[in-house]
Amino acid sequence: MKKILFSFTAFISILHLNAQVDTPVLSVESGFYENEFTLTISHSDPSAVIIYTLDGSDPHLDNIGGITYNYKNSYPQNPGDPFGNLLQNSFETLTYENPLLIEDRSNAPNKTSAIPTTFFNNQYIPQTPVFKGTVVKARVVVDSEYSDIVVRNYYVTPQGVSRYTLPVISLNIDEDKYYGYENGLNVAGQLFDQWRTDNPDDESDIWTNANYWASGSSSELRLNFSYMENGVEILNHDAGIRNHGNGSRHMPNRSVRLYAKGDYGVSKFNHSFFNDYDYDSFKRIILRNSGNDGYKTMFRDAFIQQTVKHLNFEIQEYQPVILFVNSEYSGIYNIRERYDEHYFDRVFGIDEDELDFLENDGIVDVGDASHFWSMMSYLENNSLSDDTNFDYVTTLIDPVNYTDYYIINIFSVNYDWPHNNYEFFRKRVVYTPNAPYGQDGRWRWVVKDMDFGFNLFENDEYSHNTLEYATKFYLPEEWNAEIFNKSTLLMRRLLENENYKNYFINRFADLLNTTFLPSKVIDKIDELEAVIEPEIGEHIQRWGGELSSYNVWKSNIGVMETFAQQRPDYQIQHINQKFNTDDIEVMLDVSDENHGYVKINTIDILPTTVGVTENPYPWTGTYFENIPITITAVPNEGYVFSHWLGTVEGEEEEQLIISPDSSIYAKAVFVEDDASTEYELSSDIKIFPNPFNDMIYFVTDQYGFEYTVYSVDGKLVKNGTINSLTLNLDNLQSGMYLLKIQNRGKETTHKIVKR
Repeated sequence: MKKILFSFTAFISILHLNAQVDTPVLSVESGFYENEFTLTISHSDPSAVIIYTLDGSDPHLDNIGGITYNYKNSYPQNPGDPFGNLLQNSFETLTYENPLLIEDRSNAPNKTSAIPTTFFNNQYIPQTPVFKGTVVKARVVVDSEYSDIVVRNYYVTPQGVSRYTLPVISLNIDEDKYYGYENGLNVAGQLFDQWRTDNPDDESDIWTNANYWASGSSSELRLNFSYMENGVEILNHDAGIRNHGNGSRHMPNRSVRLYAKGDYGVSKFNHSFFNDYDYDSFKRIILRNSGNDGYKTMFRDAFIQQTVKHLNFEIQEYQPVILFVNSEYSGIYNIRERYDEHYFDRVFGIDEDELDFLENDGIVDVGDASHFWSMMSYLENNSLSDDTNFDYVTTLIDPVNYTDYYIINIFSVNYDWPHNNYEFFRKRVVYTPNAPYGQDGRWRWVVKDMDFGFNLFENDEYSHNTLEYATKFYLPEEWNAEIFNKSTLLMRRLLENENYKNYFINRFADLLNTTFLPSKVIDKIDELEAVIEPEIGEHIQRWGGELSSYNVWKSNIGVMETFAQQRPDYQIQHINQKFNTDDIEVMLDVSDENHGYVKINTIDILPTTVGVTENPYPWTGTYFENIPITITAVPNEGYVFSHWLGTVEGEEEEQLIISPDSSIYAKAVFVEDDASTEYELSSDIKIFPNPFNDMIYFVTDQYGFEYTVYSVDGKLVKNGTINSLTLNLDNLQSGMYLLKIQNRGKETTHKIVKR
């Protein structure tokens, strides 16, 4: 009987512990409102005590009357600086008695926005009120039992829902946990002062110890997370928060990671935050401050990744948002994905216990590095000039992925790489050629932290020879030689192989001719700029510092646009220098765009290809002397390839491999799928390249036409008959000339420029 009685008592106790107190009902939903309103909080049990807060803290009976905490507004950044006084703030739980007036709080004094989050003496603190909402956290207490907390975020402003053009995130947390001197996650705090006490004569820097360097699960705090789009709240639940980033942690508007967990009530962020994205459920998201670009454009890394998202690697998706912390405006942040075990499970179906995910020189994030170190050992001891060795290494890595990954970092001049920001993954299985993408056991690289790219430091970095920087062997006396040589070893070995070297050069050229075209890149810059432009003024007022005005922001964007314009020519020079070659022009054409198209190396010359215009033919690209290129004629349904015209006159194979020693013109002729159909020759004549070095090429189906070259003052320079498609003008001085062409009674004149 005792045993039965004990079990029954325990059962009753469990029922009591699991009893749920109903949550209170708030009369108005979260959102943006044009006018003030009255909020009521009610509960079905008349004996219930309703408690609430207006400062972001969790309501609790112990906090009625207020809880104080310490904070600081100055720190001893330099040796000899005063330590600054401890100040006090408070947060408070209130008992609900009467309806609450929810009004426009735009002019309310700043509270948390006035607390410095770093130890720098010159940290900008807004001197005028930032925009504020009202956060109401409410719960019920019945017989000492607490209900769950209900959170509502209200923003009253004359603009109503149009106040912001971006989604809005609200984070609400006890102030002492985030801003408190002793343990606040978002301030320099006690740990910095302790460092200064221990190091009174040392200069501080961005790596100096501070509260905000706390990391790992022990640093995680619980808070309430709300997400609104167009003024409508889509998500509202608790989550975990940790600081995010490395060198950028010293910035006052530092990045954070948000964790959805069952222990907090909801195990995933169930929303598709990103446009045109396949996934709508995330375990973790990053609210990023734009990293090292945080005082430049606010979108540099996102822009670079969005520009190349169609290539053969993973990128972190991007959505800019407006952030509020405890109802106070905290500026523009970028929602980004985080690479971790959850990401690779969601995207590639790789279980955590089958995942190897490494960074930099083999640091293990998930899994182990044994496969990586085995590969590195092989590379140290074997040349890949031997095709057998090369083929073996391609069972260890995905060379297509690795090539694109390397090229984008080189082109962008990301010199915080490859010794850093270098992350790669594999499924821990033996090489399985026919496995789904990402599951074949080979290493693949992911793109992250491109903030150093596109001339971040405004030192004319578009001329930087990043190709040499990322493919050289570093001598022992050079800085970080051992680490750099580990990071460049794989590419150095791959480039020993002649076929791979040609692939690398041609793939680089393909991307220079499409993805990296200045017009294409600047269009993407303009696109991302336009998204945050309506919000940048308020962000500048909140955070100030180096990003001091709208004109400074526009100037920073101009730096990227200049890079986009200047970089391709320098990149071509660097390829020529590295591989002892010279650039040439290739022009491709088709007899009729409706009948078929041409593919060169890895790109289809079609309007659907990124960087190819709507009416692409004749198409011109820059390639490299004596580096074999592959051109392929691809007929549309109902048509067949007939032959090539141009410098490849008479060739009838659909695919040609050409090792050019000068510029090339090739026109694919397609005819209807009927042996009796013949192609009618066109009488149009075009020329390329222009400007030219020595040789001009004629783009035409005709031969035997007359030409005359004049100086700009009308003097005859050269004339004759064109019986091929080339005209050698190597004896001309640099400058402008007039080229007249007579064909079938028709005369055309071209201005030509000799380099």
